[in-house]
Amino acid sequence: MIVYQHIDEYHPYDGMGNDTRGFREFFNLQKIENHIITRNNRSQEKAILGFQSPIKESKENIHILHYGGSGYPLDFFMEKKGRKFLRFHNITPSHFFQGGNPGVYLSMEKFYRKTILELNSMENRIELSLCDSDYNAETLHQWSNISSVTVPIMRSYISPSNPKKNLESGRKKDLKSIRLVYVSRFVPNKKIEDLLRLLLVLKNIFPNSYLNLVGNPVSGIDDYYLFLKKMVDDFGLKANVKFHLGVDESEKYRILSESDFFLCMSEHEGFGIPLIEAMEAGVPVIAYESSAIAETMKEGGILFTQKNYSKLAELILFLKEDVELQKKILAKQKEALEYYINFPWTEELVRIFLNKKQNHSNYLTGKI
Repeated sequence: MIVYQHIDEYHPYDGMGNDTRGFREFFNLQKIENHIITRNNRSQEKAILGFQSPIKESKENIHILHYGGSGYPLDFFMEKKGRKFLRFHNITPSHFFQGGNPGVYLSMEKFYRKTILELNSMENRIELSLCDSDYNAETLHQWSNISSVTVPIMRSYISPSNPKKNLESGRKKDLKSIRLVYVSRFVPNKKIEDLLRLLLVLKNIFPNSYLNLVGNPVSGIDDYYLFLKKMVDDFGLKANVKFHLGVDESEKYRILSESDFFLCMSEHEGFGIPLIEAMEAGVPVIAYESSAIAETMKEGGILFTQKNYSKLAELILFLKEDVELQKKILAKQKEALEYYINFPWTEELVRIFLNKKQNHSNYLTGKI
């Protein structure tokens, strides 16, 4: 038996890349030969198989398709011999791209419709879908009756070493400035423009307020990044906003750990890895409650349901001054991380992949 993971674009540090490596580590620990096949290898890893690479065919093989929408050639995946599983990472609805470049919107609308058709076509050919959140399972079941189970993104989750000690440090006691941070690809569903609107209100109350935006523009949707840059200029925020493009993991962690709050306005997340990274860095998280955000946070951090910028600015100022409350928030975030750290990865994946083929209809709700 050989396991093949299929992924359209393999990037080492995004959610799907983290997940793919996590699955690989599991199969390595089980001493099972396994490979990653991709059309676009964004990593420096040499052992990744190209899309046209020959593979050893066997009905005993396992094939896992990491799916975040149409892209990877479905026929190529389906024609392979062996058991087939879907790793469903959700799809971003096309309506988030309305109001920008009309060509981009039409392309995303076509992409979304094709994705729905593909999910429907896989219905009787996939043994089980592993969704990385219950929210994603609910999305999948809108378009397909594939049985599913929820298994969070597989990665090395860590607990902050000593978040309370961090709060005693000079940077946390510095009441002369407020440093906000957000980590993400620069795409419309992340609603980064709402972070800029909040910063404008906050700056009028507290001039030394700053926002670090860590991420990259997405090819084909560069207009959104240009739109954000123009907003910064129009709002007079050039001295208060910094875009950090192409940073490595160590630099990203440094920026996170030096920030006062991680602020998220996103309106569509299938699973929020940056929320987890902020918790791991010991930074209080404040997030708009949408999609899988509350599910990802597991009662850690602070959620809000309305984008009332004045009230949010007041909340940030209040939290900045109340170190004891920040400690309580960080303690809850640490508890949230423990859920992931203690998740029974091995037991669940052995049961799913390594037991004999079974009837997965009892998984239809998307919960373990």
